[in-house]
Amino acid sequence: MNNLFVFGDSFSAGHGVRYTPYLEMIGSDKSADDIAFIERIAKELNLNLINYAMGGISNSAILKSFYENYHSIQSGDVVLIQSTFWNRLTFTHRDTQKEYHSTGPNSIDERLKDEYYKKICDEYIVLYHSREISMIDTFIVYPLIVDLCKAKGAKILFWSLDEISDECYNRFRTLIEDKFLIPPVAEKYVSWFSPMVYENKLRIMDEVELNDLHLSVKGNDIFFNEMIKQINEK
Repeated sequence: MNNLFVFGDSFSAGHGVRYTPYLEMIGSDKSADDIAFIERIAKELNLNLINYAMGGISNSAILKSFYENYHSIQSGDVVLIQSTFWNRLTFTHRDTQKEYHSTGPNSIDERLKDEYYKKICDEYIVLYHSREISMIDTFIVYPLIVDLCKAKGAKILFWSLDEISDECYNRFRTLIEDKFLIPPVAEKYVSWFSPMVYENKLRIMDEVELNDLHLSVKGNDIFFNEMIKQINEK
């Protein structure tokens, strides 16, 4: 039996339907595994799911996870790699090798008691981190990853969120085109999905009174149908 390898953030990990009272609030009799689009893709394609996605991680951490597990990919497998928000960074403590994933200023893991370390991370994110450079560092390796997967006989689909309601994230594709940041790579290799469409209620918070921007049941349905279509066209 072949595998579906998944690398990404909380959207790929199934957050929302899996870790909130959302399904209970809407009176759903289905389980999270019956709704989350990643699990449904694995079932539809009769693949064993190996999901390395984790909430809050950065693009560098997502790529690192792929590099660490590439050796396990075999002919006939399917690989999904998601790119995440560009303000996210991963810090590794020099002495302990412990990784901390920051989703923005003042969001370093609260379990970390070193206030000086938190301050350094925050200042780095605000003053010394370019989202444009982060995009280049992420997208520039995609053609190489395609070649690696093709050499193994595996299908691969890169995907990213097309737009985010929060102004600080901006519109990913628009930002890339406006800044002339390797648009051929971004447009050729990345499939863009838009969960943040208010009138369509693709997010949980657009459907119920719950502060969660992850995919609703309808959002998972749309993502599932579109991704299955694109995977089958590979």
